[in-house]
Amino acid sequence: MAVSEERRPARGEGRGERLASALDQRLPVSAAGKEFLRKSFPDHWSFLLGEWALYSLLVPVELLTRSFRTALFVLPFLTYHATKRACLGLQAADRRRLLDGETTAEVRRTAGGGYEEAHTLLSREEAYRILVRDTPRPCAEGTEAWRWFHRHRLRNALSRWYFGKSVEMPATAWQRRRVAFVRAAPGEVSEGAEKS
Repeated sequence: MAVSEERRPARGEGRGERLASALDQRLPVSAAGKEFLRKSFPDHWSFLLGEWALYSLLVPVELLTRSFRTALFVLPFLTYHATKRACLGLQAADRRRLLDGETTAEVRRTAGGGYEEAHTLLSREEAYRILVRDTPRPCAEGTEAWRWFHRHRLRNALSRWYFGKSVEMPATAWQRRRVAFVRAAPGEVSEGAEKS
């Protein structure tokens, strides 16, 4: 009986090696092992930056560890405040657009001899889009006077701190009533309020 070329073992390959290669083909053990070892011992160049800083710049490991620990707690706090300032700036820009309108490409001379850009008022649709927005309010649960234990104090204080600052949009009384009607839940506002 002749052995086919595909099944013939390579020279020097023993029975154990053949068994290991057959198992490796059926069960991807070595691929998982390589993946695990690659994560345990990374070989990307960026992982050498710490070693370079350690030996070339004579930076102690304790200093690196403390700085990374500090950054773990400080950077999210700074990111939150930077994002909040950016959002308040966007709200203030919307307020300025409601009050002043949009600038045109036209420059006009004032009576005092100065120059200023001409403004056009926003369209009703654009003003409506800016005014009708969901503005979350601070939480006020559990603040009734009859409660003995105020377990909501911390949550209410954090809610006031988180939602406390916002830019109020200028709106007429009619616009406020209309916005309240649009944002109201079903049955919350009477039908007469819609027509007024």
